[in-house]
Amino acid sequence: MMRKLLVLLGFTLLLFSSNANAMSLTNFSTVLGFENYNGTNMNCSAPTDMNGAMFSMNGETVSIEAALNFYNDYGARKNAGGVIKLSGNSGTISFPVKKDESAKVYQIFSDENRDFLLIRTYLDAANGSSICTGMWLVGKADGKFVTYAKLDIVKNAGLLFDDISPSIKNGELWITGTARVYWGADPQAPPRPLSSKYNGVPVKVDGNYCTINSAVLFWDSAAQWFGIRMEN
Repeated sequence: MMRKLLVLLGFTLLLFSSNANAMSLTNFSTVLGFENYNGTNMNCSAPTDMNGAMFSMNGETVSIEAALNFYNDYGARKNAGGVIKLSGNSGTISFPVKKDESAKVYQIFSDENRDFLLIRTYLDAANGSSICTGMWLVGKADGKFVTYAKLDIVKNAGLLFDDISPSIKNGELWITGTARVYWGADPQAPPRPLSSKYNGVPVKVDGNYCTINSAVLFWDSAAQWFGIRMEN
């Protein structure tokens, strides 16, 4: 009996030690971004000469650029589609940007010598709302760039969203679903998002927008990959 207790105690301590030593994400910053300004006569803010950003990631110098085509929409230059391209000694990896989409790329830092990128594409609108169309969490494994998570993964895990809002909490990456809210015919009823997918789902309203739930991406040291869990 004592031997079983010692084995169980040792296993518990091993799990605790593994969790305690897990890599923690610390903060992030924007390294690339552009708006298409849909519904306005403003030019897409992406550069036409494919100039991007160069920075250090995981000890190597990498570059990221938006390689886009453009079209004329009533005198305004708009995004006709292209790719966001990450290049370095670890190779090149590209992510699609569709017509009229905007994009932001964040560099995510950790308490170890390991960085990641979060790439988000979305459709913006003149009223300030937006709809997320793509998301990729990118890093390096075995000397090459890899995609650890993408939008379908967090969606299939249960994330409800029109758009997403990333943040770092307690060493983890939180992808929070957001949506614009609208007032209905009953002025006493609280505002709600329009889509039926939100029916019966609690939302947290703040002004003209709300948050729904969050997909939390955390580093699994044993798997050397990101795990995922849902938080309301």
